[in-house]
Amino acid sequence: MSTLIEKLLAAGWCYESNRPSHSHEKAEIYKDWEIITYPELALHYLPTGEYFIGSTNPTLGLKVSQAKIGVIKALIDSSD
Repeated sequence: MSTLIEKLLAAGWCYESNRPSHSHEKAEIYKDWEIITYPELALHYLPTGEYFIGSTNPTLGLKVSQAKIGVIKALIDSSD
């Protein structure tokens, strides 16, 4: 799993020990990860509770967010 975390950090994701919850949060669970797409693009690694924040700009647009989510899922799949 450390390789995935290294790849996330190299891609510009920031490690956070926690993040505030939002009442209108949109998220999906993918394997052991929660992918949060609103109001920021973030990852939550469920077994350890670690958060990785990729963007605090919610106006990226749906296509950009979907492309980034595809990259994240590919990284998760490649680390299995």
